[in-house]
Amino acid sequence: MKNIVIISGSPNKESDSEKLVYIFLEKLKKDNLPYNTQFFKLSEMNIKICTGCFSCKITGICKQIDDILIIKNCLKKADFIIFCSPVHISHISAYFQIFLERSITDLHTFEYLNKPFVNVISTNGSGEEEADKYLTKIGLLFGLVKVGFTYISKNDPY
Repeated sequence: MKNIVIISGSPNKESDSEKLVYIFLEKLKKDNLPYNTQFFKLSEMNIKICTGCFSCKITGICKQIDDILIIKNCLKKADFIIFCSPVHISHISAYFQIFLERSITDLHTFEYLNKPFVNVISTNGSGEEEADKYLTKIGLLFGLVKVGFTYISKNDPY
């Protein structure tokens, strides 16, 4: 059985990017591919912003006690990772950025080496390429292997 970890930076209850993730998971289910999912909606978690204290750099451990360790432990056990974020001003959401900043030490430990990942992005008309490029760079710095990218774009009525 495969362990799929989904990290969503969407603040919306009816997230378009999360809808794409669920379509993907339904496809796996129809193809009888067994999997477990761990879905982390960052906007509903207790993840504090990085304070720049450099404790993580000096000791390898962040001084802040919050939900980030739950996610990191699940990422270590993951067989497949999905980064899911809406585009906010040609970038990922603030929730996802906070998660990445708090995961900075993981860019040097390679605990996620060779795990496959995909980016799932939603936009209201533009910025998907920039957000995908950024998430791809981060994924590669984690030691992950990108296997795909998908997005949904809604036309901006303005």
